[in-house]
Amino acid sequence: MATGKEFSLVADAVVVCSGHHAVPKWPDVPGLRDAFKGRVVHAHEYRRASAYEDRRVLVIGMGNSGGDTAVELSYVCSQVYLSTRRGTWVAPRLAPGGLPMDVTMCTRALNTARSLLPFDLGARAFERVLNGHFDHKMYGLRPAHHAVDQQPFVNDVLPSRILTGTVQIRGGVSRFGPDYVEFRDGSRAVIDDVIVATGYIKHYPFLPPEVAPSVKEERVELYKFIFPVGDPSVAFVGLVDPIGGFWPVAEMQARYVARVLAGRLPLPDVERQRKEASRRASSQPIDSDRYAAQVHWIAYMDELAGLIGVKPNLSRMAVTDPSLYRRCVFGPCLSYQFRLEGPHSWEGARDAILDFPNRIASVLTPLTAPEDSRLRRATAGTIDVVATCTVMIMLAYLLSLAL
Repeated sequence: MATGKEFSLVADAVVVCSGHHAVPKWPDVPGLRDAFKGRVVHAHEYRRASAYEDRRVLVIGMGNSGGDTAVELSYVCSQVYLSTRRGTWVAPRLAPGGLPMDVTMCTRALNTARSLLPFDLGARAFERVLNGHFDHKMYGLRPAHHAVDQQPFVNDVLPSRILTGTVQIRGGVSRFGPDYVEFRDGSRAVIDDVIVATGYIKHYPFLPPEVAPSVKEERVELYKFIFPVGDPSVAFVGLVDPIGGFWPVAEMQARYVARVLAGRLPLPDVERQRKEASRRASSQPIDSDRYAAQVHWIAYMDELAGLIGVKPNLSRMAVTDPSLYRRCVFGPCLSYQFRLEGPHSWEGARDAILDFPNRIASVLTPLTAPEDSRLRRATAGTIDVVATCTVMIMLAYLLSLAL
């Protein structure tokens, strides 16, 4: 596809790994293409903020690209307007204590707590965390949907750029004039340039007619977001928007596809595939093509890992390896967890999980002496064993009282 050359090849299966962030999506706004006389580019073409120095720029769309572009431009432009129809939830990169936010938020413990708590209670708890960074309602960004229903926009400095006035939050765009934009509330702003950050379209012109209906802009109806119903000869890897890391999810999808195509993992009957694909496509909480293939990181990874046979056995781990259990449950859900056992396991996975705090700290502090590191690990292991034994004794005591 990159060279533009066509070729024919007979194959047993086709795995589509071209993603869905290649063909820009343009909004249909009156005047954008004809009436407006300034420069109009898609975020896909944006490269350097210096090209917009001392200019008045409108950025349409507040996903990751739009928000980051607006912030970067705000340091060189005379004014940046950031247009968003529905608002968004913004998360800082750093959690309390200076750790990366996903280290503290993407854990099995929190994921389990969210699944056990009433939805509104868990959602509002997360929103309190995000509003602790800045008040989304006061800044004009609070959307109607809950924070857990979307992949948050991650940025540390957007609030300060809004406070300084270099970035102004505006609503949806109504139309364009020769040198201005009119918003849906009737207000206008004089601008020099427009950067469109409205995402991408799912473009697969090579798909056969019987497969194409499974992948639409607003609805992706694939079994596990991978296989068209009843057709294991075509598979999609990377056609998801995870709330969490993308590449570990794509890798897990690839492992699942490899097992299926190798004949080691059968797909269920067609009716079961159809019901699952329809249920998943209909359960997206936000009516938007951007969220048509959204998945929650841990739940989706566990789902595929369970089918492949690589989901970690946490119950057994709690008894046989308390140190690893503590890291797997209360630490970040690292993708190494899915290399601990089963097909294509890795003998270095355990050490990689246990050593992740040192890898984070290693870029910030001098390297720790090996003997100190061994002593710390031995001490931590002893504490884990004692804590696990204490919990088991307490449970046994409570059970004896109940009997």
